[in-house]
Amino acid sequence: MNPYAGLITYLLNTTSSSPPTVEVVRSHVNAVRLSKAPATGSLSLVWPALSHVLSLSSVPALVIDALVNDVIESIITSRTTSWKEISDCIGSQALIATANADTANKIRQAAVDLLSLYDLGDENEVIVKEVVALITLPNVDEGLIARVENAVFRYVQVSDWARGVVIKELSKIVSSADGASAVTISRAQAIVRIVLERYGFAGLQDPLLLVFPLSSDDVLASITTMEFYETLNTLNLPPSFYSIVQPVYESMVKVFQSSGAMSLERTAAARTIASLSKLSNDLFQNLDVKYSLVKNLTVRDDADQVLLSRISSSYLVTQVPELIRNFPVGQASLMTVLANLCQSDDAIDLLRLDSARLLRLPVPDLLSVALILAGSRHGTEVLASLPGVMESVLQRTGRKGYEVTRLRGDVVDKLTEWDTAVLGAWADKVRDEHRLGVWAREGAGEAHADVQDQAM
Repeated sequence: MNPYAGLITYLLNTTSSSPPTVEVVRSHVNAVRLSKAPATGSLSLVWPALSHVLSLSSVPALVIDALVNDVIESIITSRTTSWKEISDCIGSQALIATANADTANKIRQAAVDLLSLYDLGDENEVIVKEVVALITLPNVDEGLIARVENAVFRYVQVSDWARGVVIKELSKIVSSADGASAVTISRAQAIVRIVLERYGFAGLQDPLLLVFPLSSDDVLASITTMEFYETLNTLNLPPSFYSIVQPVYESMVKVFQSSGAMSLERTAAARTIASLSKLSNDLFQNLDVKYSLVKNLTVRDDADQVLLSRISSSYLVTQVPELIRNFPVGQASLMTVLANLCQSDDAIDLLRLDSARLLRLPVPDLLSVALILAGSRHGTEVLASLPGVMESVLQRTGRKGYEVTRLRGDVVDKLTEWDTAVLGAWADKVRDEHRLGVWAREGAGEAHADVQDQAM
């Protein structure tokens, strides 16, 4: 006996005045689940009964959820359903209409899942276009849009001609005369990002799809777009990409420098511009020259701090040496900036580090700075010249807690990589601490050495 027979018979005998109940449907669904996996043709058997239920009024939402989640979705995921069966049983236009309809969200999701199985060998552009158009649906559950994006991703991956259609449709949507909504733009950006990840710059086909202007009247949309470009900066795109998107980055600089922009917007701009500085030095330096971007930075502004903590410290040395000389080393709120500056030997020299200021930092921050300094020969020499800091790094008493213990062990491990010529009077103590082990006794004696602080 077909495992769906009891369920189908029950559903077809329900009416608006006597709709299916959750209890009975779940009973049949459980029987189906205990049977073997769905066989070829199962969708053709079940769909008419589901359609009948959908035509009724006042069907409990839990009934719809059970039928879609436990019956239709199991058939789809079993991969026993061909596009021919879907087309013959339901039809592509009926599925598209269902996906667009104001009906139960679960049903709409199932329709999109079935559309995602479209046989791209048919080269029916209409289906691909209609599915792409679903990203423009307003006020819909994001679960539905996730299904739409998955369907589009499949089209892009499986077929070159379908990828071309997807790109053309996205271009039309983004550049529509009425203007795409911020939500639609973010959905289009998600698809563009996937295309770039899978096929690179050449796979996008339409360079205009790389240019998403910042919204002047929607802060959230503006931030979303800047985060989109920050993500693209991780994809190792060619220099030609940055030539195309330069106008967008110029807009970001203007937002960053605007006194009227919200803090969140300026911070998003700072993060994206900083990520650019590590990838496309030509564009970043052009922006810096044109807008005096770096020279106007201060440590008092939160968004400025984001740039100062992420732009190459070697570059900062050439542009803001006075800011580095006067940097408040012991200010914990500027820890990320200090950590960045300690990546450069020249910046370390300009900072003129000393124990008095460094020891004002919370212990975890102090150890983090020490770990960065220990990563270079010059940084280690400076660290070894600061007895107060070295004592704090090497002492075991009063340093309980996982984070502090781990950081302390990391610093000791890193210091051990340097020889006596670099560590000086601290060489033996560092080696002793390393032999004791990172997680060893909490109560060893404190370290001392006959060394005087040296101002750098």
